[in-house]
Amino acid sequence: MANFASLRGPVGMNRVYAQVPEGRLTQADFVDAIRHGHTFATNGPLLGFTLEGMQPGEELHLRGAPAHAAFVARLRSIVPVDHLDLVCNGNVVRSLLRRPSTHADYQGEVPVGQPGWCVLRAWSEGAKYPVLDKYPYATTSPVYVDIAGVTHRSPEDAAFFVAWIDRVTEATTAYPDWNNPGEKAHVLAQLSAAKAFYLNMR
Repeated sequence: MANFASLRGPVGMNRVYAQVPEGRLTQADFVDAIRHGHTFATNGPLLGFTLEGMQPGEELHLRGAPAHAAFVARLRSIVPVDHLDLVCNGNVVRSLLRRPSTHADYQGEVPVGQPGWCVLRAWSEGAKYPVLDKYPYATTSPVYVDIAGVTHRSPEDAAFFVAWIDRVTEATTAYPDWNNPGEKAHVLAQLSAAKAFYLNMR
């Protein structure tokens, strides 16, 4: 378990899947896919998503601000899912399901008027056995969008992560069971570097 949130259910309930090159599955391929965000996270539903042919973790470079960008969305699930949404910059721009479903394929266009990111998200409003969680849920990593070389910046999001890192730093500083002082200093240095990154984005 990587964090206390996972204590609400059994080990392996929440998973990250990585898209490696077809026909290859090595440790290096898997780590590279994780590093580049070719992933989706889930407690059950399986997702596929492209935006103008770009997969999660990839960047879509646009010369100007088009009215729409083409998407392909895919859902496979062992339990019916109530919602399948295209989310861009934190806002639902397309709700794809009209009724709960375990299987769906969609393609169409989504408005892209500003730089940022888009993900495909599936979720249900309540628990559904055999998904042993509060509700079925899955999300892809983002496809990032820049328009005419301009990327998205969100001071509000940066401030959220600065506050989150401050809380983690406080807990890390108080934690007594380090193997040695060097290990603790290394972790605190990583947190400090992360905070500096987000402070620069505010």
